[in-house]
Amino acid sequence: MLSVVPLCFIAIYANNAMALIEETNIPSLSIEDLLQADVVSVSLFDKPINQVPAVVNIVPGADFKRYGWRTVADMLRTVPGFYISNPERAYPLVGVMGLASPAIYNEDILVLLDGHRMNENMYDQGLLGDDSIFDVDLIDHVEIIRGPASSIYGGNALMGAINVVTKTGRDFNGAEIGLALGSGRDRGGRVTYGTELDNGGDFLISATRRTSEGFSVPLDNSPISANNVEGISRNSFISKIKFDAFEIEAASYARYKSIPIGIYGTTINDLTYVQEAHSFLDVKSRQELGQNLYLLARTYYDIDPAKYVDSYPTYRVIQNGDSRSLGLDFQVIDKSFTQHQIVYGVEIIDRYFAVFSQNYTNNYQPNVAFNDSRKFYAGFFQDEFRVNQNWSFTARLRCDNNGIVFDICSPGFALVNNSSGAGIFKSSYGSAFRSPNIYERSFGGTLQNNIQTERIKSINFSWDSSTQDSLRLHADVYRYSMTELIGGNMNPKTNGTFTYLNLGDVSAYGGVLSVEKNWSPDLGAKISYSFSHARLYGSQLLDNSPDHLIKANVHFPISSHWLGGYELQYCDRRLAQGSNIDGSALTSTMLPYQFVNNLTAKFSESKHSPEWTFSIYNLFNRKLIDPADDGLALNRLYVQQNSREYRAAVRIPF
Repeated sequence: MLSVVPLCFIAIYANNAMALIEETNIPSLSIEDLLQADVVSVSLFDKPINQVPAVVNIVPGADFKRYGWRTVADMLRTVPGFYISNPERAYPLVGVMGLASPAIYNEDILVLLDGHRMNENMYDQGLLGDDSIFDVDLIDHVEIIRGPASSIYGGNALMGAINVVTKTGRDFNGAEIGLALGSGRDRGGRVTYGTELDNGGDFLISATRRTSEGFSVPLDNSPISANNVEGISRNSFISKIKFDAFEIEAASYARYKSIPIGIYGTTINDLTYVQEAHSFLDVKSRQELGQNLYLLARTYYDIDPAKYVDSYPTYRVIQNGDSRSLGLDFQVIDKSFTQHQIVYGVEIIDRYFAVFSQNYTNNYQPNVAFNDSRKFYAGFFQDEFRVNQNWSFTARLRCDNNGIVFDICSPGFALVNNSSGAGIFKSSYGSAFRSPNIYERSFGGTLQNNIQTERIKSINFSWDSSTQDSLRLHADVYRYSMTELIGGNMNPKTNGTFTYLNLGDVSAYGGVLSVEKNWSPDLGAKISYSFSHARLYGSQLLDNSPDHLIKANVHFPISSHWLGGYELQYCDRRLAQGSNIDGSALTSTMLPYQFVNNLTAKFSESKHSPEWTFSIYNLFNRKLIDPADDGLALNRLYVQQNSREYRAAVRIPF
């Protein structure tokens, strides 16, 4: 059972409270200002992006409207080094630096909402598509760390971390309604109210609902089309209040989605649904303990109700599990030493799991396979030493005990040179880990302890330069090595059966080049090229691992009050593997490269008038296919994605 810890524990630090740091208005910044914008997800305190010891992208919320992005996953398709696939048309899978987790649940990417961990406890699942809690109309900006980040966050941050920062009440200063219509009878609505309080605090509350009937999609190796693939019912809610030195945030979402493409052993066009939900309460405070000494304290409670598949007539219910967690996080920032900023702290998490076996009965009573309650402990230390005006050195170390591995330590180092006129040079070393989650360890209904923890080590060298005429250049190269990659797809090592195991070691090297130019607030362009050479066992090609990615975005004025946004995405060829229907043999093919073109137009007379957006996705109606998830859909190498789609949305402020 979870131990009981009062949420009001932070009140003991109420004396001498300091005001919270004012938020930066990210959407309005120029390229030069963007490099000075504060980022908190790397150094654990506010720090300009040009000084943070990592490769970081900041995506402003305004870009979501410029380019018609419907989800955070849509946005990540345009970020250098990232790519998105949808192996079962249920959970968008994030790939980065040539590696997409073979188990389709984004276990190797850490997802945060305003700094709150959103990877749920059963699958370590980082949700970023329409399966997530995020409402893009509420996003102020997104901070994206590319590369290992366990020295900051602990587990799951192998390939990077994504922190979605939401708007505040003062950004709305009143009520707002949002409506959207799209292809597949997609319908959505949002109601938001935000205000700045008389005492200087801030309040925001918002609720969103979306439904969709979906499309019909042809499947490879089958004369049958899957109908209503994207049928969705989704609800989300968020509320947060700031007063004095405290911030309280509560959020929840639930999604019910049809997937009749024959997953989990069901038959194509069975009435198959998946359901997931997540809720949390987060209380945090920032206090001044003394001169140049500050405390950041946070407590949170998360609930992940049982996820299940409901299919008729194949079977009624497959229950997967239920989990809850209670956490405490303390950080002390010490600025009392000359040229040093020191952060040290502890994190404690109490988690409860109930793992269910598969249930084929006509009632909805789950068969509990076993319960598991574990406590997680972590301690971390970081010292940023400013050598002189241009050079700084950061060293950090975090050690975790997660109940599976004990005293696993993740060091990180970075050297930053910010020489005037020469650009910003960064060199960094990072390490990270991910232990097998409770679902991987209990697959098949029996708890197994033979799956080893994934580990990664990475080095990166980067250079950034910006000029007064709003031109930004970026280049970086990296190399990483991963041991004991955990996979869940069919593999020759499994003798034709689906199981979770360590597939082996991965080595990779690559780099990114990008150019961004803004001529005015309404006219700008950016283009990037990413190369990655990621291989398993030294030379074996990884599933779903493109070597080349090209991204281009342009926003431009059309006429008075009309703005346009165009994006191009190129993804190189990828390996897709699958098993015969009886699981006896493994086949593979190389999927062709693909281009995606999207176009958006936005109309608004003023900030206080209705704002309209009109978007066309997959403009030239190309056939788009992603590697299928072999373990969930046998005899299938790929899954076709949506053809051309349309969407119209309006934002009405009051």
